[in-house]
Amino acid sequence: MYLSTPAAGGGTKFNDLGVVVPAVKGSAVMWPSISNRDPSRDEPQTNHEALPVEDGMKYASNVWLHMYDYRTPADAGCLLTHKNTH
Repeated sequence: MYLSTPAAGGGTKFNDLGVVVPAVKGSAVMWPSISNRDPSRDEPQTNHEALPVEDGMKYASNVWLHMYDYRTPADAGCLLTHKNTH
């Protein structure tokens, strides 16, 4: 979620899709990190990066939505709960 609009730059680039979402205050971008066909596999096309702000300031907020309870295994020390897909 973008909380500010920088004068230049600061968007989110999806490298494998060739798409750049501009950082515009009040807008948000949401994508799946897993495959629709097999939720146990990551979705490689959602590889992304935050582009540098060229002029001004960018404020943003990240939100993660989880399909299952991750806190119980994480509290028990399970390392797989912290697996990053990219």
